Amino acid sequence: MHTPLKLRHGERIRIKARVERFEHKRGRRGRDVFTLLLANLRDAVTGEALADHLWLPHGKWADGLVEGDQIAFDARVLTYQKGHQGYGWDVVHSGTVDWRLERPSRAQKFVGNLP
Repeated sequence: MHTPLKLRHGERIRIKARVERFEHKRGRRGRDVFTLLLANLRDAVTGEALADHLWLPHGKWADGLVEGDQIAFDARVLTYQKGHQGYGWDVVHSGTVDWRLERPSRAQKFVGNLP
């Protein structure tokens, strides 16, 4: 359901979402990478559904958030290459592209349910 994000490629938009959960994974060079899962992402202005869920890296913008919080934040819609890219001549690249939210900022909690 990332098609609405595809239509907004390159735009910076205001988004409303629900914080589902927090996780961490082993990143490159052994560093832990903290992430959060957002659900029910919608355009804050029009209410249009943008995605059913999306993973974002946890940064200063997300300090103080807990599971179940309803938040609004600004982010830019960009693309990324999905899957393991691998190394060497024998690796087959699928070329699958998906959309992500980058540089989230101005996060605010709000009371009430998402539409």
